[in-house]
Amino acid sequence: MDPFNRRRLGGLGGFKDELGFQGVTVLLFGDKRGDHLRDDGHQEWHRHHHHAPLVAQPKLPDLRTFECQDLMSNKDIHVMQKKVLGDAVGGFNLAIVLCEEVGTRRKLIQKQFLPRDLPRIYHAETSTLKTLRHCKYTVKMVANKDSSHRRPPEAWILFEYCNLGTLDDLLRTHVTNRRHFPESFVLRVLFSLVEAISYMHNGDVKPGHTDQSRGWLLHGDIHPGNVFLRTAPEASDSLDVLLGDFGSSHHFCTWQNEPRLGRDAAQHPYYLVRDSTWNRRSDVYQIGLVMVALCRLTTKPLDEVKRGGSACGSRYSSKLNELVGDCLRSNPQNRIRVAELRETLHSRRMAGSASLAGLLLKKPS
Repeated sequence: MDPFNRRRLGGLGGFKDELGFQGVTVLLFGDKRGDHLRDDGHQEWHRHHHHAPLVAQPKLPDLRTFECQDLMSNKDIHVMQKKVLGDAVGGFNLAIVLCEEVGTRRKLIQKQFLPRDLPRIYHAETSTLKTLRHCKYTVKMVANKDSSHRRPPEAWILFEYCNLGTLDDLLRTHVTNRRHFPESFVLRVLFSLVEAISYMHNGDVKPGHTDQSRGWLLHGDIHPGNVFLRTAPEASDSLDVLLGDFGSSHHFCTWQNEPRLGRDAAQHPYYLVRDSTWNRRSDVYQIGLVMVALCRLTTKPLDEVKRGGSACGSRYSSKLNELVGDCLRSNPQNRIRVAELRETLHSRRMAGSASLAGLLLKKPS
């Protein structure tokens, strides 16, 4: 008997939990390995790049109540673990746990890390999240804990809850139903991702400026599974689009020379940048691939790019096609920079719409 009441999905390598979501980390986290198991034929890709079994062996945690400090309010809160949503199929996690703040009943998500990932993945992600704590377009860290010096080691991050799931969930629903996205929604996703990456690359500045005081951040793994949707706090009929999962991010302290990174084996196979090395322009390319996925109704945007033609298709405006095409230039030196992309979106007032109209969203949980 499955202890988490999950129904196996034939041929997909995932599951549906009691909330009806498909996949391991659909509520908040784009899973480094589990995402790729949804598509037939990618189990071998997973084995080759991670040198690990498909399902890791650490024992899942017992549900409990714990106390921590809310980094957003600086108050102590009591948190009750309600249900394990995903187990160690996730590449960089031991478990994903749905939690609830005692008293307020605010829903939260806890990401628990595997012991082997504490030195690098946990510290990289928490460092990035602290830097982005004032960014309006990224998922926020509510609390974190690192007791890796103890035995057994323990580390986790507590995140705000995104009640509309991921952009990947929504995309797959639209692909299945052949329902095209309104351009206003596509623009909202583009605008939100550009704002998030602009903050990472350039700091909290006005369009056309940079803040060189804190260095800059590279996300390195932008795809629909790492883009999260929630009902906007100020209006129940609109949504927020948030970038998350910073386990592949890198923080650089210098602006003088743009570092060149090797490809990260954990990245999504259909959102791999064709650059020989990773840099700031690689983030821009992945944003372009997300736009292609939405406009072309595909989970394999690289295949669409290889076919050529306009980036978004004739259904969408020439302005959108032009901008996305500039993101997808094969030569990184000719690719539009995120600062220029952001300035263009602001000057042309291409922020899109946060309306839920025309979207096949699941009922908010």
